[in-house]
Amino acid sequence: LDDMLPRLARHAESMAARSASTTGSMVTRRAAGHSEMRAHAVNRVTEGWRRQGVKVFSQSSATKSAAPGAGEKSMAIPSAVKSKIIVDFKPTSSIFETALRLVGFYSKESKITRSALNLYLNARQHADNPNFLKHFGMPNDFNKQFCIISIHMWMIFVRLRKESVGKQLSQEVFDNLWFDAQKHLKNLGVGVLSLNARTRDLQNVFYGSAVAFDFSLGTSDALLAMALYRNIFSFDGDAHHVGMMVAYIRRELNKLEMMDSDTFLGGMWEFSMP
Repeated sequence: LDDMLPRLARHAESMAARSASTTGSMVTRRAAGHSEMRAHAVNRVTEGWRRQGVKVFSQSSATKSAAPGAGEKSMAIPSAVKSKIIVDFKPTSSIFETALRLVGFYSKESKITRSALNLYLNARQHADNPNFLKHFGMPNDFNKQFCIISIHMWMIFVRLRKESVGKQLSQEVFDNLWFDAQKHLKNLGVGVLSLNARTRDLQNVFYGSAVAFDFSLGTSDALLAMALYRNIFSFDGDAHHVGMMVAYIRRELNKLEMMDSDTFLGGMWEFSMP
């Protein structure tokens, strides 16, 4: 098996390289261009807020206290979009508000984009915190960081099912995740031809985990524990850590369930520490 795995990996990468299409490259470039434009717009609007004396909400202090050297393994998104954005921001200056309306800041699509960014930052909040991973006995590496983001994304999507804009908003949150993941894979040295294949692997991990977690909703903790042990702990965790994560997820799901729509969609909240 040890001899076969490297050969299979090389074969899979070779097949992915041959199957990479021009369409896939165009989609990747379009997504990157969209994210860069959004980051530029965020910078301009945020600068306007600061001139108005409005506070811009940043990631939690727990994220900022990451251990030295953790940045190399962190799924850090572009610095321009690391701050949360007030979805229904109302400036004190009528001129500034008029300018925002003219550029479509208050349109439905613009609000969804800001909400999706805030929700995604919430989902990846604990993945940037090595203390969170340590609490559950997990190594601070890319795979486990992605697993932690996945479980929090799933909790957000469960709550989004109650919202009328849930479907469109879910897609926007997904876009943030995959742009984030692809950027990190590039930083790890993954080539362009292999990028789509590696992204599909991550998508399979996410979708498989989400289906397993969905099945445990409204059932016993034992089913959720089994899903976590298989999909998050990769069959390598003790019962104590799995049990703690079950309790954490049930508590956070309940908190999201009790949250009103405006608060939830605004994204100015955070998942609590276990």
